[in-house]
Amino acid sequence: MNSDPVRRQNGYAYHHRFNAETWSTYDRCLDELALFVTEVAEPWFAQWRQAEKLMSHPDLPASTRKLLAEAIAGRADPKNVTTSLKNLGIKVRHPKV
Repeated sequence: MNSDPVRRQNGYAYHHRFNAETWSTYDRCLDELALFVTEVAEPWFAQWRQAEKLMSHPDLPASTRKLLAEAIAGRADPKNVTTSLKNLGIKVRHPKV
């Protein structure tokens, strides 16, 4: 999600930039990021947490909707699951044999 077009309740944009050389506005960036997560991201994830409800998301392409329906029915393609986990940066620990 790109936060640039999202506005705070007071009408201002979230400040998610800082100068990496001088660290100018770094603390402000962290504070604004925490606000964004609390005010925007967490409510969004809470709203779409259930896979069945996610099926009705207006931005979900038909091809993705089909794959999600198959996964909900227990027929997820292992290759797609592996790709999703990799893209999300989720490392799966395999039990030692």
